[in-house]
Amino acid sequence: MDVLLSAATLAAEDRSWFDIPAVRVVGSILGALLLLAAIRSMFGKGQGK
Repeated sequence: MDVLLSAATLAAEDRSWFDIPAVRVVGSILGALLLLAAIRSMFGKGQGK
């Protein structure tokens, strides 16, 4: 049992966060939202009206 546990631990440590597709999708969505918010704050509602 200890061998299986240590093998699973090594497999989990070997894997990068960027190898997990859901993490990449969530990161892409958050990045796009932050970029959109930055662009809107530069060119959007704050000026003129």
